[in-house]
Amino acid sequence: MKKSMMARGIQGFVLVSLLCIWGCEGCGETPLAVLANHHEEVSRDFAAAPNQWQSADDGERFFVEDGVRTGNGAGAELWLSDGSGIRMEENAVIRFSRTPPNSKHLGLRIESGVILIDASEGELRIDTGFGIAILDKGTQMRMVHQKDGVLLDVTIGRARFLMGEEEKEILPNRPLWVQMGIARYLTRDEMDGPMNRHSVADTDLTEDIAPEVFIDTASDSETDPADSDSDSVSMMISDGGQIVMDGASGGGSVKVVQGLNGVPDMPLAIGESAWIHAVKTPVVVLFGIENTCADGGTVKLSGQREGYAGKGRIAAPFSFGTKKYELFCVDGSGKQNRQSEAHGSVVVVKDQGRVRLAQSAPLSVVVTDGRDYNVNYQSKLPAIRVKWPMAPKGNQYTLHVGGKQAQQISLTTPQHLFDAGALAEGRHTFKFVLEDTGMRSRSTSLRIRFDNASDKVALTKPQDGGFAAGAAVGVQGIIMTGWEVTASGGELTVDEAGRFRGTVGHNRAFGGIWLKIWNPGRGTHYYLRRFGGYR
Repeated sequence: MKKSMMARGIQGFVLVSLLCIWGCEGCGETPLAVLANHHEEVSRDFAAAPNQWQSADDGERFFVEDGVRTGNGAGAELWLSDGSGIRMEENAVIRFSRTPPNSKHLGLRIESGVILIDASEGELRIDTGFGIAILDKGTQMRMVHQKDGVLLDVTIGRARFLMGEEEKEILPNRPLWVQMGIARYLTRDEMDGPMNRHSVADTDLTEDIAPEVFIDTASDSETDPADSDSDSVSMMISDGGQIVMDGASGGGSVKVVQGLNGVPDMPLAIGESAWIHAVKTPVVVLFGIENTCADGGTVKLSGQREGYAGKGRIAAPFSFGTKKYELFCVDGSGKQNRQSEAHGSVVVVKDQGRVRLAQSAPLSVVVTDGRDYNVNYQSKLPAIRVKWPMAPKGNQYTLHVGGKQAQQISLTTPQHLFDAGALAEGRHTFKFVLEDTGMRSRSTSLRIRFDNASDKVALTKPQDGGFAAGAAVGVQGIIMTGWEVTASGGELTVDEAGRFRGTVGHNRAFGGIWLKIWNPGRGTHYYLRRFGGYR
């Protein structure tokens, strides 16, 4: 019977450990990890020759100060000596670091990318370099490399983080960001924003998290701007700039006092919900309300008491994260209606849109341990490896698959690989049965869903700040299959491979040009590029 590579990896750990206990001459120390399986380009280096990378094969063993690296579109699974596992996503680098003598901790540094740690066999203690992460048995935790720190995100179970005498609990939906001497939970805006490997890894979480926008109404009262004698509202921006929207002018014009070069960044249809990918905030969005509120209105953002008033057009600034907004019309006397006329949400992501798009389907592992698994995919449905760890030995297994694609698969080993696309989007259940004895694994659920937070486009031209105001701007990049693209409302030429190009003139009424991509049922994304010298 041909055994799986994972099974051989675990058995290899046991064999090496026993040989060392029995005093095997020259057997060496027990490895910290074994490469169980991989796809695409995976490489390694050795403690004696750091950063001298060479191709890695299944069965490779890793010791203190050895490193592992995955390339573009690659992935790898490693098994630790206690039976726990590490799944590495593409473009990730980890190193098994040294720990104090007799330490029960695994020294693990993540130098790039995202990894998932599965403490399936018992409590696992990891020395991250910033503190000790303690994962309860059955816990799964993501580690995301971030500038000067690491994001710890528990997806299943519970973990604790020890930094000196301080201890913080990490639970699902309560990720912890750590760097040297600092450990803090993400703010609500950071949690509401898209937490994917690109947006989190590229965001500088050390930035001041104080509000970027302060409202100064024309009246000293605490009433809404529309209830004051003047419907002019001043918005103070954190960099010292100020915009004044003069609703009394009848045109809804935006007047600059200082700092913002006199124009908003981009328009957005009132009531539209979208993601905006930008390098800096605030992103000042211009809403046209002339067809919705004839006498003017107020746009209010979630978490802010005051709003932004105007007639014809209203400009509102958005910082990184998620903000819901509502439009309230006013009548001819300036009194604000209680019922909103339009609403939507805007997610602003710190993203240059230059991440290389995945060209291959992701590979995920599901263990039949009774838990619920969620797998997100970017463009291609994932390959799924289902396994029954520590299964009783036998000659014949049956994998029962439930859901819309119900089926039974006969196997000689307790694992099965579903090729990319073999399992559709939605919910599936898995259960192994050992036909020799009738013994069963625990029924386990998997939900496959589209990841709306992942990158859909790679924009190679223009660079942010790379063109002059009013210039003709060359636009170039590649887009995922099934998505449509325009640039500042202008059409672009798209070939069969998704490569697009074109030229669009910069409208001086706005601070930048914007690439719009959309897919029915998947949402709308804007990629903002500002002209040189703007802000």
